[in-house]
Amino acid sequence: MGSRLSALLRATVIAAGAFPAVADARQQASAVPPLVLDGVTVVEVERGRLVPAQRVVISGNRIQAIGRAGAIKTPEGAQVVDARGKYRIPAGPSAPSPG
Repeated sequence: MGSRLSALLRATVIAAGAFPAVADARQQASAVPPLVLDGVTVVEVERGRLVPAQRVVISGNRIQAIGRAGAIKTPEGAQVVDARGKYRIPAGPSAPSPG
């Protein structure tokens, strides 16, 4: 379970592009299948609310989609992480937020 949380945190930091020093990791990330965080609670910092049961699709170093788990398709070949009970928190001021 700890490795899933670590993967979730790494994916969020890489997806948000918070650290320019990870350029090599970003280039390697494009060869990795998309990552799907399924059932995650998204923290909307600007609105001060939690949005439960969301699906976050990360491809390479970009968040491709955030939305209700039933409304967002899982890309073919994606690595799916059961993120129920976990939180997706923006990694910095330029981190994307849903909707």
